[in-house]
Amino acid sequence: MTRDWNAAVGAEMGLRYERGVALVTVLWLLVLLSTIAGSYAYAVRTEYSVARNNLQAGKARVLAEAGLNRGIVERLLPPGADRWSIDGTAHRFRFGAGTITVRTQSATGLVDLNAAPPAMLGNILRAVGVAAERRDALVDAILDWRDGDDLRRLNGAEARDYRFADAGYLPANRPFEYPGELALVLGMQPQIYRRLRPFVTVYSRRAQVDRNLAPRTVLLALLDGNVDAVEEVLATRAERAASARQAGQVGAAGIYHVNVEATLDDGTTATLAAVVSINSEPEAPYSVLDWREGETSQRAEDA
Repeated sequence: MTRDWNAAVGAEMGLRYERGVALVTVLWLLVLLSTIAGSYAYAVRTEYSVARNNLQAGKARVLAEAGLNRGIVERLLPPGADRWSIDGTAHRFRFGAGTITVRTQSATGLVDLNAAPPAMLGNILRAVGVAAERRDALVDAILDWRDGDDLRRLNGAEARDYRFADAGYLPANRPFEYPGELALVLGMQPQIYRRLRPFVTVYSRRAQVDRNLAPRTVLLALLDGNVDAVEEVLATRAERAASARQAGQVGAAGIYHVNVEATLDDGTTATLAAVVSINSEPEAPYSVLDWREGETSQRAEDA
């Protein structure tokens, strides 16, 4: 009987052990399946988020292009029409599922990198907040870039300096071909370039700046930082601009920097900057001289 009892107890313990192993196995399988399901759901959500962001970014870019086209059309309106100003004033309007801000700036109101004298280059650098000790070096480096010789100015930079800095390129020793080339000048830090870029051009080909079309920062450079004088110029200019628009005398032909920011209702933003030449030929009323797309930013929860 004892033997039978031991056999029965052993069988019961074996059965319990098998059931325990089976239970643990099932639990591990459930954990594994849950992990797989969770990973798949996360992957699907991530792909959906990426696809949605790409879609919204595409919409924002298209909206920015619509703003650019609107800015061009404003310059092509017939004589007598109430055109937008060309002094960089922001014009904001709703279109589709977003808001577009367009700034049209005549090239004659900007500092020409190839024609501006050293003093003007220094003044615009000061107007955007560049310290005095860095201004002299940047002015000379800009002049060394645009001239045709290898003679280094006192604080400038020529081929030897670019090699020593391991820049990977040499100064052009010719006039700037497009405004973005300014970023290559030795000593031009990215933050300085970003502040300076909206106020320079290579398309006016004038040493002097038209103060009637210059934005506030350029006026500060022209008027040696005199804020009161700048405000007086802006007030007078606003009155003249209003009268000119009423009389339909705002000019069209010329070269313009058009900067566009498009923001969708969900916060997705895209920027676009182009330089457009308005011509008098009916077959080709305008041409795009430069095109630069900025980074598209998403709303915080999707970034």
